[in-house]
Amino acid sequence: MQKEWAWGQLARRQLMAQPAKLMETLLTLISDGSYWPDAALGETDLLKETVTAAGAEGWQAMMTEIESGSWPVRRAAGRWLGGAVDVRTVSEWVAASTERARLVASVTDPDGGDHIDPIARLLISKFGSDEQVPVLLRSALALKMNRDPRSGRSQQLIDQVAGWGAADDQPDEVVAWTQGVATWLRTQQFVAM
Repeated sequence: MQKEWAWGQLARRQLMAQPAKLMETLLTLISDGSYWPDAALGETDLLKETVTAAGAEGWQAMMTEIESGSWPVRRAAGRWLGGAVDVRTVSEWVAASTERARLVASVTDPDGGDHIDPIARLLISKFGSDEQVPVLLRSALALKMNRDPRSGRSQQLIDQVAGWGAADDQPDEVVAWTQGVATWLRTQQFVAM
């Protein structure tokens, strides 16, 4: 336990000085199985902070590892990775690639609070007709619903998703997606009762 703490402190020093180099080191350690950040234990914080500090370059490096099939990096990513950079960086990396859009959707949580997450909005706007992108984004919400479908939080989530589509500035694809997801979540809630 002491070794992990000391290693984390050293890594955080590099986070301030050389975030891109730390990103490279973390990806190497994750890929070869030497570092397994566990979200349940709060161990992904260093990885998140490193991706954020490394900016577009760090995010792209991580997404490229996932794209190349690195399961350990995919496991370490979680749903936070999609929103770890700005929309422009994601848009440029995805370009017109449906496969890349699917990868980003698999690491994106569409829950942006009162508004749909900007990355999810981009993906739905550009790839809403794909058979997988909308479902991958919906699955993040399904996980939240499945934690306790009978709770008041489930109804809050349904209302929240419905509200995303009601905003005046939403593209038609986003409105249709939010309406469909809200209906689907209501059905899941009803089935759980």
